[in-house]
Amino acid sequence: MLEAKIKDARQWWSWEDVLLIIFFGAVLFLPGLHHIPLFDRDEPRFAEAAREMLRSGNFIVPRFDGVLRPDKPPIIYWLMDFAYRIFGVNGMAARVPSAVFAMLTLLVTYWMAGERFGRIAGLLSSLILGTAVLFVAESRLATADSVLIFFTTLAMLVAWRAWDYFRISTGHADGVHLRIATIRPLTTGEFLNQSQPVPARPLSLVMALVFWVSMGLGVLTKGVTPIFVLVTMMTLSIAKGGIGKAWQHWKSLPLPTKVMEFPHLMLSALRRANWRIWQPLRPMLGIPLMLLVIGPWFVAAWIQTNGLLIQKMVMQNVVERTTSGLQSHGFPPGFYLLVIWATFWPWSVLLIPAAYHVVRRVRRRGPIAIDPGPYEFLLAWVVPSWIIFELIVTKMVQYVLPLYIPLAIICADMLVQSWHRTTDVLAAKWFATARWIWMTIWLVLAGLTIFAMQYLQP
Repeated sequence: MLEAKIKDARQWWSWEDVLLIIFFGAVLFLPGLHHIPLFDRDEPRFAEAAREMLRSGNFIVPRFDGVLRPDKPPIIYWLMDFAYRIFGVNGMAARVPSAVFAMLTLLVTYWMAGERFGRIAGLLSSLILGTAVLFVAESRLATADSVLIFFTTLAMLVAWRAWDYFRISTGHADGVHLRIATIRPLTTGEFLNQSQPVPARPLSLVMALVFWVSMGLGVLTKGVTPIFVLVTMMTLSIAKGGIGKAWQHWKSLPLPTKVMEFPHLMLSALRRANWRIWQPLRPMLGIPLMLLVIGPWFVAAWIQTNGLLIQKMVMQNVVERTTSGLQSHGFPPGFYLLVIWATFWPWSVLLIPAAYHVVRRVRRRGPIAIDPGPYEFLLAWVVPSWIIFELIVTKMVQYVLPLYIPLAIICADMLVQSWHRTTDVLAAKWFATARWIWMTIWLVLAGLTIFAMQYLQP
């Protein structure tokens, strides 16, 4: 019986869905890449640095106009060089890696959401992410962000499995995992069949290694940014540790004392954290593997430039971006909360009810008792990293783009559960009204797209 349940848990997806997502991504991300010249300051610099790397045959040290380019590590240039060999040295080839990795990110998002919330939520998560304004824009630019997002999301997929295994195997899971696989309203029998507890599945060695390799490749794509993947797991470790009494004591203190005692609270949280969450990821084996992925390039780059390239990368990408507004991109905290209403459009209208939905699920509120574990992971993914990015002085809209994946999943799950009335966040009449609003919006967008494509024809 247990084996049958595990088999069912693994067979929720279909090849038709995979092909549909690939087709959907290709339609969104590939057309017109060769029509628009490289623009802004970043695209030409990435493309030219990759061209110089290909021409010189030095695939270790990136240069722009012969000068060291410490902006990004080498993976994005390697991918562009590979595309140059296939399509020739041109703007389209420079953009192809971003489009391809954006499609891969949609597939990983489908898998992450579908494993826990069902096939419909998986497909809808990919649709929401793939049509969000900023994600579409970055998937069509010759920059490193789309590649970084893929490696970050892949690492998060494995981390989420580790979290699931920890909760279920240690008895922390409470409630059911609701995997809805149909749009039509569920019968009672179908509801019970799709809401059975998911058995604990040990994280395989291969998946654990995928986590650490993805982390290493993420570092080679855009420096220290993938380290924020670890923030999610650290947050969960602290939340499941013995911080409760210390937290209650800290909350009772007056504000000046709170500020003074906050470092002590953090140290206490780390000391009492539940580090067993990390065991499925096999860090004793994985951390050396990650260093093995990163190390050869760092050593080679250090030798070729006498350490200058690595030093500039650390100063520019870590110190200066954290403490000052690099390249006039300094903004106060709250910047990302302000711009997300445009960058996550057209789905930003769902953010407030989605936040309400996920908080209710974590607090075990709603018509049915659904396991809060997946929602705890999503909150741990979004909130701490978002706060960190808001505190960093240098701000660019794409910095928080990896956090759009959990936002898309939360929005999709809220829509699916509201449709099936397993949550009362959105009323049924909302869907009737929204249907006509969305139809009007997409018809206008289609008209503008056709007009733009005709206008941009050379």
